[in-house]
Amino acid sequence: MIHSSDLIAQLSHPNQPLAQALGFWLVGLLCLCRRRCRSAFALLSVGMAWLAVCSTPAFSNWLRSGLEDRYPQRLASAYPVADAIVILGGAGTDASPIAADDPGRWSESRTGFGLLLFRQGRAPRVLLSGGDGEALAMAGTLERQGVPSPALILETQSRDTHQNAAYSAPILRNHGLQRILLVTSPIHMPRAVASFEKQGLEVIPAPTLDSCRLRRCATPSWRPATVLLLTGQSLKEYGGMLYYRLRGWG
Repeated sequence: MIHSSDLIAQLSHPNQPLAQALGFWLVGLLCLCRRRCRSAFALLSVGMAWLAVCSTPAFSNWLRSGLEDRYPQRLASAYPVADAIVILGGAGTDASPIAADDPGRWSESRTGFGLLLFRQGRAPRVLLSGGDGEALAMAGTLERQGVPSPALILETQSRDTHQNAAYSAPILRNHGLQRILLVTSPIHMPRAVASFEKQGLEVIPAPTLDSCRLRRCATPSWRPATVLLLTGQSLKEYGGMLYYRLRGWG
């Protein structure tokens, strides 16, 4: 059963398979109204087939693996030393595992994994990148966990990955920082790495840890709506990577 919140999410973004299928169906209905039955049948069938494929865990996992497997996940202690840790705002910056004092879950969030890298001495400085208060929120979380304020650098204007890189690069250079540990979610890492390398920085990808993926957990009994949302996340990243390349951003 698809809940209303899932349905809204599916229809509110063009990267979501349900929205794409709906587009095929609407064009198909228009063709049907104009008595173009063959075209209508083809479009309606394509929309249904695409929705069916995107709702399968196998296809969703295949798309996701194509993004996440580019940069293997490692424990914080396994990374080399760099000049700075750069943590990107956005999905995954949720500080609730840290606020709840649950170290076992810290590595699953961007803020938490950045904290673990800092505590392991992987870099002496931490740059937090994100507008709409994201950088400030992450800074507050890290300070409450004992990270000294002088170690933190804030970039508070960015609204997307390109801006994360474009606005962070000059700040890093002004501080004499060139080699960075880049922290973001595994699915987002390919686009983020390309964006920061485009700015001439030496990037060491440090994706957050998916503990279930590392343990090779059995696939849960996913609802189709959940699978479609996960598929949509992957399609968004593939689309974003293509768009960034066309714009010369990564």
